[in-house]
Amino acid sequence: MSSGESMTERHGRLLAAFAERAARLAEDLADRALAADDNAEAAQLAQAFHTVGRSLRQAIALEQKLERAAAEAQRQDQEAVEARHQRLTAERREQLRRTVDRLLYTEREFEDYLDGSESVERLLDEMSLRPDFLEQPVAVQVERLQAGVERWMARPGRPHVDDDAEEDSAGSDDEDPPPLDHVRPRPLVLAAAAPSPDG
Repeated sequence: MSSGESMTERHGRLLAAFAERAARLAEDLADRALAADDNAEAAQLAQAFHTVGRSLRQAIALEQKLERAAAEAQRQDQEAVEARHQRLTAERREQLRRTVDRLLYTEREFEDYLDGSESVERLLDEMSLRPDFLEQPVAVQVERLQAGVERWMARPGRPHVDDDAEEDSAGSDDEDPPPLDHVRPRPLVLAAAAPSPDG
């Protein structure tokens, strides 16, 4: 807990205690003013009641202000955490996309490269929804993506490079890649020195 949070909590406790005592004092003054036989005494008690009541209202308003400020700070902290998570997720997705894309480009025919690249995006959509997405090692995730692409490209009915136009229109392009839970990773072969798609 930071010093700022400690001070806010301390101020909140002091305000709550003051408001409680002010409420009891105001009640006592009101009862005494109503029971007073002397007009001067009743007027003095009434004035004191008015002063204490004003202090009580200010304390209550300040308590509410502190509560709103604490809620706003908590909301901003949560938004910052979510924004950081989204940024790190996007960066990890891009890292995985580039790595697997480079491997596909160096190991596959161009048509297979295009088909495999499309499946990578779908597999990344599924993978990035997992709560441990950012905790998993990149190498493990690359292996799982490669295995998912292999499974996707080996699917029944997939059109091949030498298929004619009628076979290409079989309608299997819109299928989703197999879930990663059912994919067994194959050994990762990094092609660090291989040329990138941009040359």
